[in-house]
Amino acid sequence: MAKEAAVSEKTGVVARVRSFFHEVKVEMRKVTWPAKDEVRSSTSVVLFLLCLMAVIIGVYDKLSEVFVWLLLRFG
Repeated sequence: MAKEAAVSEKTGVVARVRSFFHEVKVEMRKVTWPAKDEVRSSTSVVLFLLCLMAVIIGVYDKLSEVFVWLLLRFG
């Protein structure tokens, strides 16, 4: 661990940046990218759930608005 720290202190910023991008390039080659159909289906699921959550939050908001209005009106 100490040896790695000493080596990284001796190398310059440019060398470390170059090494970083080289490692990123190597790791990106290992990535298994999804197929177009899989991306489409995942996106449609996310959009559906987003709309569902928006409706649920909207209903809760409206119910709490009515509840507060009733409390202020008759409370």
